[in-house]
Amino acid sequence: MDQEGPQVDRFFELSPDLLCIACFDGFFKRVNQAWGDILGFSPDELQDRPFPSASFAADYCHGGHALHGEGEKDEQRDGAAQR
Repeated sequence: MDQEGPQVDRFFELSPDLLCIACFDGFFKRVNQAWGDILGFSPDELQDRPFPSASFAADYCHGGHALHGEGEKDEQRDGAAQR
């Protein structure tokens, strides 16, 4: 996405954190490499489906609030535990 400019490009390239740009249509417009490094999803996989499907149903209670607390584990795409 060239419209954000070189500063945003550099920020996305250098950050070890999961970064994304998402729109109201429910799709990621851009994700950085950390998604692949941490969770095993390629940018194309994430951008081709609505982003709520990238979360785990067990992560949310009936009200839609995240249940994760400090010390709980997330699961990677390959099933490995991630702290």
